[in-house]
Amino acid sequence: SVEHDPYINTYFIASAVADRTKDWCRSAPTDDGSCLAAMHTLLHRCNAILTFFGSVCVILALLTTTSDFFHKQDPKIKLRLGEVKRLYPYQGVRDQALITINLQADLSSCFSWNTKQLFVFVRAEYWSDAGTLNQLSLWDTIITSKSKAKISLKKHKAKYAFIDHLNELRDREFNLTLAWDRMPNVGVNAIFSHTIPAGRLPENYI
Repeated sequence: SVEHDPYINTYFIASAVADRTKDWCRSAPTDDGSCLAAMHTLLHRCNAILTFFGSVCVILALLTTTSDFFHKQDPKIKLRLGEVKRLYPYQGVRDQALITINLQADLSSCFSWNTKQLFVFVRAEYWSDAGTLNQLSLWDTIITSKSKAKISLKKHKAKYAFIDHLNELRDREFNLTLAWDRMPNVGVNAIFSHTIPAGRLPENYI
């Protein structure tokens, strides 16, 4: 004879109920949050919303970046060499010049509605005997708003050293360049510059 096992019957009954519940959830209305179909629909809708807003943000970013290409700037710049105070050998193997610069600039037109700040710097440029272009930063500043975009320097001492590592500064022609790096809130940086001939350094050490 076969003995009756109540635990086996309970197991089969529970399995049958679970299968029927799954079938019912698949066919139930989607507004029933307890069902698998409703959960799937909710996640699908959230994903669609996030994708939509992500696409909108990308489009707005592209439009904002593109608008900078149509921005017209008209900076007012007067840059010239003040004087050469000294030209002397530095540590025996280098030339160093101590110079001053005069600068009057209004860069307010360089700000667009997408501009975060301007990184402004003055550099010296000259060609070496080997035919390479040397560029040395002499002074810099950061401008964070249009109201602070006017610069006035008179016989201003260079902030950074004007040093040549090959003793080639004597009797050397050089240029001065005012450059500004426009840093946007959205998009890529853009660098602009204004260059003037500064003259020639002394032929001998002074």
